[in-house]
Amino acid sequence: MRVHIPRAIWIISGIGMFIWLRLEDNTVWSAALIGLIAGTLVTLALIGRSRSSLAFILSGGMVGGGGAVITSALMLLKNGLHGHVFPDYPFGVIAGMLLRAPVWMGAGALAALAFLLFTNRALTDFVGKP
Repeated sequence: MRVHIPRAIWIISGIGMFIWLRLEDNTVWSAALIGLIAGTLVTLALIGRSRSSLAFILSGGMVGGGGAVITSALMLLKNGLHGHVFPDYPFGVIAGMLLRAPVWMGAGALAALAFLLFTNRALTDFVGKP
């Protein structure tokens, strides 16, 4: 079953992204935060609610990896919109963010696993029953 994300959340997120695109800001953390929020919203819209622990862990990996890819795309879009002689985000920063996508994917999956373990949710879906 897919999760219904209210339209207001999509609109507020889009407005926040467009405001960020217009600012003369070249810090990586702001781009990464916006990419992570967008990755989370897209993953929730695509995956939805799942009773499976494995699907929850994989969706955590999707949030991490998708956040890195969306962050890189936003950096590239901002460079194209501003058109400075010296870009806000040099190519090395964008490539470095894409190179970190597998690490972010692993971190998202491990964060989802930690959440499952801390909430005592059964992991018998893929480990097997005791």
